[in-house]
Amino acid sequence: MWFMVLAPWLLANIASAGEVALPVRHSFGLQQLRFHEPLVLTTGSLVELSRLEYLISNVRLVRADGSSVTLVDQYFHLNPLEEKSSLNLEKVPDGTWHELVFDVGVSKETNHLDPARWPANHALNPLECNLHWSWQGGYVFMAIEGSVPPDKGVRQTFLYHVGTDSNLANICVGLPADTPLAQTEIIFHVDRIWNGPSKLSPLEGGGLTHSAAGDTLAPRIVRNVQRSFEARKRAP
Repeated sequence: MWFMVLAPWLLANIASAGEVALPVRHSFGLQQLRFHEPLVLTTGSLVELSRLEYLISNVRLVRADGSSVTLVDQYFHLNPLEEKSSLNLEKVPDGTWHELVFDVGVSKETNHLDPARWPANHALNPLECNLHWSWQGGYVFMAIEGSVPPDKGVRQTFLYHVGTDSNLANICVGLPADTPLAQTEIIFHVDRIWNGPSKLSPLEGGGLTHSAAGDTLAPRIVRNVQRSFEARKRAP
């Protein structure tokens, strides 16, 4: 009879791997994100959000020495309006983690797979996430929709559908020291979509992007999204 001998470190990882629910809190300035209500940007402009949905994939946990663990084939659809605001991570080894790395969007390979392959309730099933472009293929990595309340005249709307392989946003956030991952939360500062390094007016570019070739608005949104996440120790 043959027996497989596993290295002690591998046994430790298998034995200690577990589930961690990592909440994502959506904020706007100093307050909680609210939908269908006026929100104030640093410029004084007002916006009202009606939709915020996005995909997260390729989650990686990094130790202080630079070694890391990638949580393979784990995808997440976040939609705070429907209270989908948690990364329910699986197969997370015990340990002390220094950084959390993830993508907003999906890899090029995954982006061009047949979406019918994903079962019901999977984050990438089009009926679950409503973020697949049936007319051109591939996923909308992040959908942001809303309007600018009128001072006078007609309310103007904005619609940002950020996708295509070139607009994958890689995010790296430092994790709070001496805090277990299970006691950590991620904050998405949604206002930084406009207030980030690439300052944007809500109606810039006509307030519309479908990330077409040559579009300049979508890459600027991506740059801002990359600076919009942080991690904190959860409040007791």
